[in-house]
Amino acid sequence: AISELGGSGNIGVRLTSKESTAQPVRDKTVTIQLGAKALEYGVTTTQSTATTDFNGEVVFAVNVPEGLTAAQREDLKNTGINYQLTYVENNVSYKSEIQKVKITTPSVSLNILNATNNIDNQAGYILNNVGSTATIQAQLNNQSSGEQVADQTVKLVFDNPQLASLLTVNGQLGSSNITASTDTTNGLVSFNIEVPSTLSDEEKEALSKQVLTATLTETLTGNQQQVKV
Repeated sequence: AISELGGSGNIGVRLTSKESTAQPVRDKTVTIQLGAKALEYGVTTTQSTATTDFNGEVVFAVNVPEGLTAAQREDLKNTGINYQLTYVENNVSYKSEIQKVKITTPSVSLNILNATNNIDNQAGYILNNVGSTATIQAQLNNQSSGEQVADQTVKLVFDNPQLASLLTVNGQLGSSNITASTDTTNGLVSFNIEVPSTLSDEEKEALSKQVLTATLTETLTGNQQQVKV
């Protein structure tokens, strides 16, 4: 089995004779061919041919690249990593049935790291309405491997676009569909929220009267976290 986020796995093959007491067939060349969808998305094998050992066995390592988009990963999972093995004896080609490598979906967590307030039993950030800033920081972790997930998109959406439009987030209007990518080394992602100092008295009052809910969504598996602002 290989993670959809990338990695490698082995296909073990054993070649035996057709006798009633099957014997291992040694020193013979076996070829592996991957399916078209796997090749389209950059799946490779470390070698396309291998020679059986004294037990009639060969191993092919299959590699799934990192960095496939969510749509590409889903397409690959739906089709599967198909492969077929071929062995030639006395100019006669023998082919195996088409088989599949199992693709697994890792358990991914999105954790809010720096919220210092609790608002309505959720992580919260407090801003004043006369020009203030706060940073929502989260980290994306692969719980299957214990590693941080780098260079992946996280989305932030407020529940009240009209009110959120009074804020700026990472230099964009808060009512926008705001995205940011996790850091390439530690899986961290940040959303910098700013209350402009140029708001009118009516806009300041509107912000002070209502708590906004922001939903962060990681795009690998769709996990979400909510924070209050």
